[in-house]
Amino acid sequence: MAAESSGRGEVTKEHVVEAIEKLTRGIEHVLREAKDGYAACVNIDDFLRIDAKCGIRQMFRAMPIYAECMVSLGVKTRAEQDQLCSTLFQYPEVRECYDALLNTEEAFNDFSKSVNVELQKEETKMIPPNVTTTGSRLPEELSLVDATTGDEVGLTSLCARSTFTVIVLMRHFG
Repeated sequence: MAAESSGRGEVTKEHVVEAIEKLTRGIEHVLREAKDGYAACVNIDDFLRIDAKCGIRQMFRAMPIYAECMVSLGVKTRAEQDQLCSTLFQYPEVRECYDALLNTEEAFNDFSKSVNVELQKEETKMIPPNVTTTGSRLPEELSLVDATTGDEVGLTSLCARSTFTVIVLMRHFG
């Protein structure tokens, strides 16, 4: 009743179900808080403010929830996580929790898309026009906002902080 996977050892179906259900609950919680925060905002700019208590910054809380699940399952990528789950799809409880995760992710993505649509309507610009286009290099002197502190920082200093830096540019290229 266990799945064997290179480098992971044995992972039981119970462990997979527990980890995926915990991930799903975490994402649902983040989504609920984000929707509540969005509903409480007067306009899209309020929701996008870095210092907003329940603004878009809260949505990034989903990332460590995913990381915790992956560590728990002994995987490093979403593809590995999906592969591990698929080896246990013969068990209805694994399929059900995996489907619940996919539905929750779809709801999260739908909410993100609705925020993006509103952002486009309001013509809010997070990066000044003509700074960059899809696939181009960003200028090193570009001023960004650090989502963890709300401080304005340069791209170079932000990237120099650690080996792993996640930069989310909130701009729709169409």
